[in-house]
Amino acid sequence: DKNTVLAFTATKLGSYKFVKWEHNGADTGVTEPTYKLTVTQSVRIKAIFTVDETPITKTDQEKVEKAKEALKLYFQNGDTADNISSHRLNLPVNGLQGTKISWQSNGTNIIEIKKENEWNCYGSITRPEENTQVTLTATITRGDASATKSFTVTVRGTNEDAVISAAEQAVKSIPSFVTKDTHIQLKTEETVFVSNGSSSSSVKVDIKWNAKPPEFISDSDGTVTPHETEIKKVTLTATAKKGNAQTQKTVTVTVYPNNNEPNLQTV
Repeated sequence: DKNTVLAFTATKLGSYKFVKWEHNGADTGVTEPTYKLTVTQSVRIKAIFTVDETPITKTDQEKVEKAKEALKLYFQNGDTADNISSHRLNLPVNGLQGTKISWQSNGTNIIEIKKENEWNCYGSITRPEENTQVTLTATITRGDASATKSFTVTVRGTNEDAVISAAEQAVKSIPSFVTKDTHIQLKTEETVFVSNGSSSSSVKVDIKWNAKPPEFISDSDGTVTPHETEIKKVTLTATAKKGNAQTQKTVTVTVYPNNNEPNLQTV
């Protein structure tokens, strides 16, 4: 109705912000979001918006949380979080959003945190005998804001290396073929060298044997009992064990019969 006072209010939506009001296509000069009009005739009122390009400002705590979300550990030489055999683990000291990172270890005898300077930090690893879990905790800071993030990793025990070396060493001493005059020495113990990162030492590993089929080679003392007329293939399996670590290695042995020993050409 004529002489009615109308109040128009423009509300920001999404990424748009209010700019000004137009009256029948003409600029009113009003840039406030509320515009009042006294009705005297038919008129078109238009609110003009534009994309809000004001950069979003994050608080220090928001930046710290973003850096925490992005923080990861990177491993070398094919290692994973569940199997670390390297002697060094690089640890970042600078994070996203201009954050700083410091580290702590709950097993300093296995992973000791060392900071060379403000740009380089690493975990010095001394491998134990058995597989051992260590928790590394990162403290991420910016200004007075901070957050922590923990990583649980498993350092591979030296016993894992020892049993692999011992099993390989054990089967290397087994001949590829035997006759009735052969006796196989099945070692029940192998000595191998392992490194924990700071030093090397020799360790003794127990070996147990299994022969399949068992009637042609005794897995208790290595006695060979050939078939009278047939060539037989026997699989010898060496099981190496040290502490909680265990592995197996196999070798195939040809057992020549009593009446058909191999000639020089066959050998």
